[in-house]
Amino acid sequence: MEKCYESQLLADVDWLAKQAYLADIFATFNDLNTFMQGRMASCFTMADKIDGHKRKLDAGKSRVARDCYDMFRQLSTIIGDAGEDLDITSLRNVISEHLTNLADRFQFYFPPEEDPRKGNGWTRNPFIPLQD
Repeated sequence: MEKCYESQLLADVDWLAKQAYLADIFATFNDLNTFMQGRMASCFTMADKIDGHKRKLDAGKSRVARDCYDMFRQLSTIIGDAGEDLDITSLRNVISEHLTNLADRFQFYFPPEEDPRKGNGWTRNPFIPLQD
């Protein structure tokens, strides 16, 4: 049985691609988290950001299905450098499954029926007509 050392992983382009994807996705979550802790954050601006992040995850799934990885900067660099050595089909499946799970978790923790913006648009703009 052959031992696997951490240094060997740095030569594995499939492993590096997954790490690059994780770095990119964690960067987007870090940006969201940082915004939500800001001084001027309100439940309305947070709901806007969360909604935008949900749309970003959906867009990511759609783009990954077409083998378009440009919204993941680190991953795009690895893919460009790896060439034929990278198993892109396996990578696509892993990323697609992960983005689907993330989108499901967002729907679970931030369900649309609990959106604080529903029926409260007048607090942002008192001049908009009320909806029945």
